[in-house]
Amino acid sequence: MEKYKVKANKQQLENLGISYDITGLTGELKHKYPTGFYVIEITHTYEAGTFTNLFDIPKTFLECVGK
Repeated sequence: MEKYKVKANKQQLENLGISYDITGLTGELKHKYPTGFYVIEITHTYEAGTFTNLFDIPKTFLECVGK
């Protein structure tokens, strides 16, 4: 699967309803919607834990970094 880096800033992510600061993190593409949103699986740390979440993010807020 393709890998994408999140280039949206914290404010843009909050506007999408994403409370985690995942700016600069890379995740794996899971699904593309015809609306231009991509589902990206990202493993990240928050406080004392490590989590893997799926995020719906517009393609314009992502940068393809390979396969």
